[in-house]
Amino acid sequence: MPGGASGRRNWLGWFKGPSETNRTPSWTRRRREVLGVLASWRSKTRRLPSVALGLHARRDYLETRGTPLTPSDLVNHDLIGFDSETPAIRAIVQRYPAFARDVYALRSDSDLAQLAVIRASYGIGLCQAPPPGRDEDLVRVLRREVDIPLAIWVVMHEDLRTSARCRAVFDVLVEELSAPRAA
Repeated sequence: MPGGASGRRNWLGWFKGPSETNRTPSWTRRRREVLGVLASWRSKTRRLPSVALGLHARRDYLETRGTPLTPSDLVNHDLIGFDSETPAIRAIVQRYPAFARDVYALRSDSDLAQLAVIRASYGIGLCQAPPPGRDEDLVRVLRREVDIPLAIWVVMHEDLRTSARCRAVFDVLVEELSAPRAA
């Protein structure tokens, strides 16, 4: 897939997924906010090992455009990133000022849309490092320079502790998500 302006023109309107954002409809979001407040003082929580976020590109994109060796090399690439700022995004931009909103060739507030476009060889974007063997065509670039830990929590309302099924699901999630992953 050719990059640059001509490549971008070919991609206009390409992704029309079920949602172009991570946001939920306002009625669902309000309900979750209320439940979040309740859960904050009446919940069973378990913090799990962090997952690494890093820059990734598809192997064939890198073969065509070259692999960046330093962060300054990113100016020669099509970057995929966020459209709207959130507190988490502001924290990332504060740590990595080179990832301000205006540098992205393609912007979306949907993590799934960004991942789909990375996998479609459009450019380089930030996503979770996939487990080994999961996506051999996805290559992490600038591993040492861009390494962002993403905290993972499993949360269950404390009233569900008496449900054997809910407790079993909680325990399996904690066990499986805590299992070491090879880098």
